[in-house]
Amino acid sequence: MTDLKTYRFLTGPDDASFCQKVSDALGEGYILYGSPVITSHNGELVCGQAVILAGAGRGDAASEKGQNHD
Repeated sequence: MTDLKTYRFLTGPDDASFCQKVSDALGEGYILYGSPVITSHNGELVCGQAVILAGAGRGDAASEKGQNHD
């Protein structure tokens, strides 16, 4: 079994492959962390989404800042 990283930032083109990449991460036990981003690079739209393992890296610091990443 592969060791899963606590935090990952997924990137890819604005297409179904990016959606599948995020869906796969969710299926591996990750949860969305923050809002997705989208930018343009050389005329192509590129998406990004941070994910963290469920229950990992969500200590008191996130709660103290009033952030809700559910």
